[in-house]
Amino acid sequence: MKLKATGVTRGIPDLVLLWQGKIYGFELKVDSNRQSDDQVEVEKKWVSHSAAYHLVRDEETFQTHIKQILL
Repeated sequence: MKLKATGVTRGIPDLVLLWQGKIYGFELKVDSNRQSDDQVEVEKKWVSHSAAYHLVRDEETFQTHIKQILL
């Protein structure tokens, strides 16, 4: 399925969390997979607007970020 046809913007993180007025993006990657050029551009834009952006390669890292955000 072509996600663009469904209205999805290229490069947006896999998971997005809105918490206490702040936005957090989580890009999930397996092993040595790298971000696409679109993902790198979105990361730069988000960070320049004070959004948090996390590149996550394993469950433990994801859980650590979530705990830090929610506590």
